[in-house]
Amino acid sequence: YCKDATGVPALTATGSNLLWYSDEFTGTGSATAPTPTTTTAGTQEYWVSQTLAGCESARANITVTILNELTPTITAIPDFELCANASITLGITGGTYTSRTWSGTAATYLNSTSLASPVFSGAPAGTYTIDLLVQDANGCEGTATETITVHAVPSAVLSAADQAFCVDVSTPELVTATITPGTLTGAGVWTVASEVTE
Repeated sequence: YCKDATGVPALTATGSNLLWYSDEFTGTGSATAPTPTTTTAGTQEYWVSQTLAGCESARANITVTILNELTPTITAIPDFELCANASITLGITGGTYTSRTWSGTAATYLNSTSLASPVFSGAPAGTYTIDLLVQDANGCEGTATETITVHAVPSAVLSAADQAFCVDVSTPELVTATITPGTLTGAGVWTVASEVTE
């Protein structure tokens, strides 16, 4: 069974007048079959005997294994931050899974919600949540969540007044321009679009 599974049935065995024990040799048997608990991963040992014509048999062992919960990790190549005109590829580590389901606000911009490595693209600037639900061959499940941040692609409007300069003047002349919006920061590169001489 998976850890924290619900609806686990009581143990069963074939025989007559069954008695259930928590130990192989000692203790008092119970006619009520025990129900395994799933709150803790690991193994649980039970023993059962049958009684025929007043004689009780040796106790047979039943081992119940409680599987640990799955712990997937969401990865992103190259990162969980990107510009609005870029894309990232998500991935999963932490185990072998037979199925996976992507959801959350980021799922709208995935090329698939069931692939192991979907591509996230086309989202406008903002913060998105990506949720993952995985399942393994035993039916056990696990979840993970990450945040994807999409940055707006900056655009600048450059304006400058017409300016005239003298030829062969050794003193540098300053060309000024205005960048909109004024909140943009960073380094710019000047290029000569055209040169006019008279």
